[in-house]
Amino acid sequence: MLEPGGRFAFVDLFDDQGFYAGRDRALEVIVDAGGEIGSAQKLSEIFEFRFPLNLAKVLKYAVIVTGTKLPTA
Repeated sequence: MLEPGGRFAFVDLFDDQGFYAGRDRALEVIVDAGGEIGSAQKLSEIFEFRFPLNLAKVLKYAVIVTGTKLPTA
């Protein structure tokens, strides 16, 4: 469990809205759990992936999400 004020970073591999609820749903769950999103960006916008990493079944839809656990009231 992350303590209030703690920072998190993870990679969401399921940002393909053709199969999953997509990034908005993942971010909503984080906020509902008391997290504050710092950034959510596709890895392909940060790194230039070459074959086979740029395939949909590998990292094409991967998103890195960072943020902070908010203090409890």
